This record gives sequence, C-alpha cells and structure tokens, in this order.
Amino acid sequence: MKITDINGLMHDLIGLHDWQNPLDRIWIKEKFEIDLINAKHNYPEEDSVVEFFEKKSKWFMDRIKKLKGDLTDFKKAVIKVYGAKEKVEIIYKGKRFEKEKIYGEHMKHEAEIKKQLIKLKSIKLK
Repeated sequence: MKITDINGLMHDLIGLHDWQNPLDRIWIKEKFEIDLINAKHNYPEEDSVVEFFEKKSKWFMDRIKKLKGDLTDFKKAVIKVYGAKEKVEIIYKGKRFEKEKIYGEHMKHEAEIKKQLIKLKSIKLK
C-alpha cells in the first residue's frame, strides 16, 4: 500500500454512505470516537450512530486488505464525531492525514427558506 492511497481512502471513507449518516439528522452531544482497526468506541450506548460507524470501520478494514496494506503501518486510524462534525484521523508510516465533514448544512438553508416564506406571507399584495 502506498502513502498516496491514503488520501483516496480518506476521501472514500468520509463520504461513505453519506445519505445514511445519522449526523445529517441528529446532533451528537458527547464526543464519540471509534478506532477503525478494532471498531472499539467510547459511545455510551449501542444505537444507529454506533452501527453506522462500525460499518465504516468494517469497510476500512476490507479496503486495507484489498490494497494489500499492513496494519502495523498504521499508528492511528480513528473517526471522531461531535455535534454534526465527522473527522477522520490517520497516521500512516509516520505521516498524519486528516479530513473532516460537517453534516446538516442543508438545515441552515431550510431555516432561511422558512424565514423568507414567513416574510412573503406577511406582505400584503395590492
């Protein structure tokens, strides 16, 4: 596995099953972290959030196998979640890689649209 493969891996991992990501609908109040290599996490309960990120961990491990990677080359491979932000951190062969994504951005647009609709309703047409 080449160091250049890590950027592609991170890109695919952060966007994996975007449409199913629970962060698009909920806000995580406690910091959540999952180790991608062993799927251990610090979340207090087993729910859809944990299930979703465990699937990402499984995908990560399958991808490493397909790329013929050596797990001992990874010093760190985690996903950290807080609020609606997902951050992937990998240290591979001594080099640090990070990528993050914020979900729920569409909610801001929906709120703005609702405000504009309320304004339109309040305008009296002649």
